[in-house]
Amino acid sequence: MKKKLRVILITSLVMLIGMGVLLWKMNDFAKKEKAKEEALLDEERDLVAEDGSKVTDEIKDVDIIPLYLSGNDKNVITTSMNQVSDIYNLSKSAEVEAMLTDIKKNKKFSFASPMWAYNPYGTNQQSLYLYFKSDGKGYCRYTISVDDPSIPDFTRTLLNDGAGNLSKEHEYQLVGLIPGVKNYITIRLYNKKDELAAVQTYSIDAPAATDGAQAKLSVEAGYSKTKVSNGLYTVFTGARKGTDGKTHYSILQYDNSGCLRSNMPLDGYGGRNIQIIYDTLVYANSANQVVKVNDLGQVTAVYPVMGYQISGEYAYDGSGSIYLIATARRKKTTNNSKILKLELETGEVTEALDMDTLLPQVRKRVKGKNWVDVDSIQVTGTNQLLISSAGLSSILKVSQVGSLLPKVNYIIGDPKLWNDYKKWKNLVLAKNLGEEDSAKKKDFTYQYGQNAMTYQPKATEGQYTLEFLNNNAGRGAGADAHSYYYRYLVDENEGTYGLQSMEALAQTKSNGNVSVEEDVIIYCNSDARVVQETDRDGKLIRGFTYPYPLYRAYKSDWKGFWFY
Repeated sequence: MKKKLRVILITSLVMLIGMGVLLWKMNDFAKKEKAKEEALLDEERDLVAEDGSKVTDEIKDVDIIPLYLSGNDKNVITTSMNQVSDIYNLSKSAEVEAMLTDIKKNKKFSFASPMWAYNPYGTNQQSLYLYFKSDGKGYCRYTISVDDPSIPDFTRTLLNDGAGNLSKEHEYQLVGLIPGVKNYITIRLYNKKDELAAVQTYSIDAPAATDGAQAKLSVEAGYSKTKVSNGLYTVFTGARKGTDGKTHYSILQYDNSGCLRSNMPLDGYGGRNIQIIYDTLVYANSANQVVKVNDLGQVTAVYPVMGYQISGEYAYDGSGSIYLIATARRKKTTNNSKILKLELETGEVTEALDMDTLLPQVRKRVKGKNWVDVDSIQVTGTNQLLISSAGLSSILKVSQVGSLLPKVNYIIGDPKLWNDYKKWKNLVLAKNLGEEDSAKKKDFTYQYGQNAMTYQPKATEGQYTLEFLNNNAGRGAGADAHSYYYRYLVDENEGTYGLQSMEALAQTKSNGNVSVEEDVIIYCNSDARVVQETDRDGKLIRGFTYPYPLYRAYKSDWKGFWFY
């Protein structure tokens, strides 16, 4: 009996030791993986290295392969898009895709000898198309570097269609070229064991920008100890004059050092929104057209919107349609008073809601072309919308959208603005001043001239959070010279809403937006033409000043679209 007990004890001890060793190894592995992930994130933060080092420092000139866009040594495919309207011509984009496909079929391209094309579809002036096949499955990571100590290296892992981001066929759009200078592009191929299998560096003289887009912004470095978040600032701007004497519009993307990394031309329009829907980018490219563009830059769909001028802001309903804010092109029209529904499968456009007929008494009393000025919409359910009316300083929940009898369910805003309307004043939700809200924020101020809503449903049916920029300007606003980030908790069951969070901001009286992440706040101050990233205490991390009008700015790492 004692012998058996001894064996059991020894066995148990060995098992415990073995388990301890296993747990230690697992913990050590997890630490190494986390350290590796942090190192990759730091490499992708787009900040100038403290020691001034560049990826190309260790590369000999003799090992760099020049890429030529013209001349006798031309080895990069180029296409001709003479006008922005050519870029968003579906047949022209399809012709480019067919041309690239034919070239790929008729010649073998390897990592050592890949196929290059400069911005073949015309949709991103600072991009290159890359194609090759590898012997085994792998993935690619690339770095763009220039001979300028104030411009950081731009490094990303490219996304392919293979499981685990591993593939034998590699086809990518590389964004990030700096215009008007020599760019060095280092491509690193990794195998499925995450080992570096091959590396090659190319050089290319990127064409200079003629559209007036600022290649390097004025940057203000703050004193916050919080790290700047990863990603590109996507900026929606107004018109600007190019060096060619023409007026240009674009969706621009800047890195954390204020360097222009992406430039998507628009056809005479500024836009307000861009989203990834069905693995493609969807955005308004003109005042009467919406387009879809895939990750390679090809225009895959064009949606004319006739009889209206669209604002560029839209909301996706999750079921294949988007709702657009628009102004009818007719006499005695009112600005941004129409909501259109665009079905992405068929391209059918219908007028889903007319604020002029929904609120006729309000329109008659408030008057003016900007009486309602819808600037933001969110889809909350089938045929249900939240509508931000900057003109009325109110947020309206509307159901039965698209029917003959749309219904205003409730209104979020200052009751004083609705007291004169018997039909509507009882629909204004009451503030919920719970103990926590009351103690922290007292009787919080209503929002005025609000902008750029974001809707997020809660687990409890009938509850949701609503984030937006309270411009604190326009109808009903007082003398407080601030704008604010607001987050409401709306309870439709109780017919109330409460202020969950707020942040004071420098005021912008129109346009602009604010987004709050876990560690940072990103604010587009349209009036000042400034985008700031601060920590949650309001201390500046980075600030950027723009030489042209700003509408909105968002930040995204673009993983799942261009990058992995």
